[in-house]
Amino acid sequence: MIPKIDRAEEQNIVIVIDGNASGTIRIAAEELQYYLKALYRWEVPVVHQTTKEYDFIYYIGESESTRKLEIYADNLKDDSYRVYGNGQFIMLVGNDTEYEPKEPYALSNSEVEDVDRKWNEFAKHDWQNPLRSTYRHYSKGLDVWEFDHCGSLQAVYGYLRRLGVRWYMPGAIGEVLPEEVINPKLDIDTSVTPAYPLRNQYHLYKSFFMASKDEILYRYRLGLNSGSEIIGHGSPGHGINYILASSDLKTMHPEYYGEIEGKRIISGPKILPCLSQNGLIDEAVEYAKTVFDIFDEPVLSIMPPDGFTSICQCQLCQNQVDEGRGGDGKYSDYVWNFVNEVAKRLEQTHPRKKVLCFAYSTYLLPPREIEHLSSNVQVGICRTRSSFHDSSQDSLYKELTLQWQEKCGSRKIVYWDYYLFSRPTNNWYAVPVIFPQLISDDLRNAEGSSLGEFVEVFRNLDEGDPISLATNHLNVFVTSQLYWDSKMNVEKVLKEYYSDFYGQAASKMETFFEFSEDNWPFIVNDPILIDSIFYLLGSALSVTKNDKAQERINLILKYVSPLLKIKEKLVRDQRQITERTFRAINRSRSVIIVDGFLEENIWDGLYPYEFYFISKVDASKYRRQKSNVRFVARGNTLYMGFQISKIGKESQKRNEIVNDSAYIIERNHLRINVNPLDGLEYTIIISPDGAVWDYSSGHEGSQWQSNVTLQSQEGEDSYRLELSIPIVNDKGGEDESFQGIVSEVPTAAYPWYINIFQTQFSDDGDKIESAIFLDRESPIPFKQQYAKIIYR
Repeated sequence: MIPKIDRAEEQNIVIVIDGNASGTIRIAAEELQYYLKALYRWEVPVVHQTTKEYDFIYYIGESESTRKLEIYADNLKDDSYRVYGNGQFIMLVGNDTEYEPKEPYALSNSEVEDVDRKWNEFAKHDWQNPLRSTYRHYSKGLDVWEFDHCGSLQAVYGYLRRLGVRWYMPGAIGEVLPEEVINPKLDIDTSVTPAYPLRNQYHLYKSFFMASKDEILYRYRLGLNSGSEIIGHGSPGHGINYILASSDLKTMHPEYYGEIEGKRIISGPKILPCLSQNGLIDEAVEYAKTVFDIFDEPVLSIMPPDGFTSICQCQLCQNQVDEGRGGDGKYSDYVWNFVNEVAKRLEQTHPRKKVLCFAYSTYLLPPREIEHLSSNVQVGICRTRSSFHDSSQDSLYKELTLQWQEKCGSRKIVYWDYYLFSRPTNNWYAVPVIFPQLISDDLRNAEGSSLGEFVEVFRNLDEGDPISLATNHLNVFVTSQLYWDSKMNVEKVLKEYYSDFYGQAASKMETFFEFSEDNWPFIVNDPILIDSIFYLLGSALSVTKNDKAQERINLILKYVSPLLKIKEKLVRDQRQITERTFRAINRSRSVIIVDGFLEENIWDGLYPYEFYFISKVDASKYRRQKSNVRFVARGNTLYMGFQISKIGKESQKRNEIVNDSAYIIERNHLRINVNPLDGLEYTIIISPDGAVWDYSSGHEGSQWQSNVTLQSQEGEDSYRLELSIPIVNDKGGEDESFQGIVSEVPTAAYPWYINIFQTQFSDDGDKIESAIFLDRESPIPFKQQYAKIIYR
């Protein structure tokens, strides 16, 4: 609990800001005022000057008082800040330069038409105004521009983080206050500079002009910025579209537009440029000069239209295609020759301005014909960091960065990334795509070669709760923290996050997020992985009584809920019924001791149903190893005896495997599916050392227990496993114990359906799977085929 502390009147504390303070300084004062009250119950006034003696003073922003101590804002770049305190006051100072839009600009959508008219008058052309949507970066409610610097505000947030405040999502659901508070009158002198000057996360459908106060504060609290000095104030991508939109150009110079089947296409959903036209190069240069002169823009995009998987079919353009470089590079020389020529001409007239283009799609690779790009070309690379779980992708983009740096004379590049997993049309929609380790590795390695990044983050237009951030908020949070300190200990940050956000469920949510991080690329194709997600979240929800923690876990459950339908389809599509029938020989008079040795007479003479592991030895050779299972029936108990060949060493994972741990599937395991086509589906997963995870499609899922008894005995090349499964015949009643398989014993008239398969890991870590139905002659992946099993 927060200890009771005297109120502000008794403490005699004040917050001082300049009477002409910037909008972000005013927000900083409000934020500090709010959290001093939340943490200490202090009502701290905000004043413009001190008229009496105070016991303690907070100074926000550069002022006469800070200058007396030689604390200035003009030497603090990129929202860097300084926090200085001596026990009597604290000074929170940073770069607070306000954005001053150049005419013509709009403050609302209703003004855009008038601005377009003024732009055409100023420009003396009817190109589209690249800053026509500047109003989207202005918040009327807070009276701030997204382009405003917020160094002193970041100083306040840095100070509040020292007091234990954390923000993981927008609004109250994402805020964490410390249970115990420290003395806020710190003796401190620290300066903080972000590792990356460009920290732009563009939250789709949450543009600055329409975002709520909570949303805007969320971005400030994450330490994000627009990075407009690096990528400009307009759109950083596909800038050539503003030129091609000219009606006059379409009439007077149709040859500047792409030729398709012998005709220049000047209208339609996808207009292409003819980048081989010298006249279009001249047009792009004049357009850029005009933008630089009117708006004093630091950087301007002339990137080709989106996609760009096809180009103008005229002979001049086709002559520049290099099919030998594949889909990532066949248009590289074509595009970058155009970009570089425009930049070279602009360097002569506007040497301090830059031309921006991102390596993307068919021009991702550096050009071959250009040894070094003009010094005023700002190169960006489009990539998807989440794909780096594939080490070949990680290596590819690291090498790509080095190649582009060589073309740029080792100048720093920028990245364009995509956190769009929660978009309903995305392949990973509803999947908890989590990759903090990849984020940490990437941003740690990129510091020194990159200025930062522009990241698209999907958000729903209308959402009462931030469901689009249900799991993605962790990626967003970790990324934003690494922007400031790329060397930070991400494991420590994650541990704090689990504890802060989930309380009693911290360890279980840690397991959930680590499990998701390990398995998210495969979840949409594996019913067992989907079951694991719901099992882990349900387990976490069951141990916490904290309302906030429950709300956060329930938000994730709501987000992943579409996976249930995906699972149903997977099971339906994968399930195949074979003609094969397993017979469990009824030996009710025999005695069985479940000890893993399989040495009782009851096992003698039983047919061993075989299955094979088929693993690659080299490019042309395969290794086949045989395993088998035998079945015995004894009253209302089904016994199974396995002889399992071993492929490799046990796979080591982060979590110790115990009963009811979904991590069983990340190590060697045996899986038994029973009765999936008749009534409920039961799944029993067993590790070689005897840990069990079992669940059912009914009986409230994870509450069901198989009540299996088992023992294993390990040999040098194989291990034996003996187990018994009880059958509960409730004769139409309701079995409340959730113990055993609720069914009649399987007979020819009332069979069960069963599938048994095994996963092992090779010494190299390769995952090798086999099933009792695997084609023993061909090393093809097994399908989920089901056979009958009956008592005989």
